[in-house]
Amino acid sequence: MAENKKQHYVPRFYLRLFSWGNRKFINIYNISSENPIFNGDLNSECYEPYFYGKNPDVEKAFKGLEDIASPIIKQIIGSNSAPERGTIEYYAIIHYVLFQLSRTKSVAETEDEYIDTLTKFVAEKKGMVTREKLDQVEFININSASISLATMAQSIPIAMDLMCKVLVNKTSINYITSDNPVVLYNRAYEQSKVFSHTGLASKGLKIIFPISPKHILLFYDEKIYKVGARKHRFADVIVESDIQQFNDLQWLNALENIYFDNTLPRTEIRRGASKNIKKRNTKKDHIHIGDTQNEADGRQSALIYMYNPLDSSQNIQMNMQCIKQLRALSEEEMNNGAKSIRNPEMLEIYREFLRLVDEGKYKASEFGVFIKDNLAIS
Repeated sequence: MAENKKQHYVPRFYLRLFSWGNRKFINIYNISSENPIFNGDLNSECYEPYFYGKNPDVEKAFKGLEDIASPIIKQIIGSNSAPERGTIEYYAIIHYVLFQLSRTKSVAETEDEYIDTLTKFVAEKKGMVTREKLDQVEFININSASISLATMAQSIPIAMDLMCKVLVNKTSINYITSDNPVVLYNRAYEQSKVFSHTGLASKGLKIIFPISPKHILLFYDEKIYKVGARKHRFADVIVESDIQQFNDLQWLNALENIYFDNTLPRTEIRRGASKNIKKRNTKKDHIHIGDTQNEADGRQSALIYMYNPLDSSQNIQMNMQCIKQLRALSEEEMNNGAKSIRNPEMLEIYREFLRLVDEGKYKASEFGVFIKDNLAIS
């Protein structure tokens, strides 16, 4: 095999957290075939040839990030405690989690769906080709994974106000994971059909990431939710139905496979498959293009809305003992996009930073430098 050809979109060190037998084996449930595979080969999972392209730089960068994240995750598991917000460990782990969110095959396919829908819309509106002919082809980007990664690299600062805790599983049912393991979910806005509310700036956001059969790393909006004791960086989960609801999110978010360890009761896999497979979305994202409007300069424009399937079409309504919603959102918060932003001041600071990046005054990776410069000025 050529050097750097086998590129993982979910790293082996992560899958090993759900493995056994000298970290070689993992159980797999293939969703399309509805077939469990026991004692599967961990090294054969979650990779594609040249998934990030033939330039080795992206894969090497991920290797460096994984080398930093791996001991932090092991420390979280060993101590049953998440990093305190504002520490180096917190910044390192939220970078890892958000890059993991944006590096999967599922996200790359979502990007392709978006490119295909948008390209066909523009081509048809301009009369370049008929819809019948457009339906015979598919438009994709050869570097879909790189596009999503570049977008995430610039967006990470928006999420750095989220609280972080580890949810320690005290039940006999283990957490599962998948080939798309980082889940964005917003219980507070689940009944809203106006906007997508799993953007990193959204009020009420939760980022859910299983890191072992007994641990989930949770980032959340602390003004909307209460998770365990306020001063603790962990919360015990003692109700099996809470565990099952977290597992349901993995079933709904996965692309092809569910992964689980050898101590998970097989009845839980049967329950999860029976409940969730028929509810899954075949599309990775919901894309809605509004009515075309004629502008004063003669051009045409249309608003394009993208919705996460967990946002817009699932009626999950997670109701857990371990996570309490502190207040109901007002009608204005539910229906006014500006009122759905978690931290408007931070978003404006971030937008100013992006403007200066465009002007060449900062690199996209220098948000911390930008903050220090502005604090020094003030």
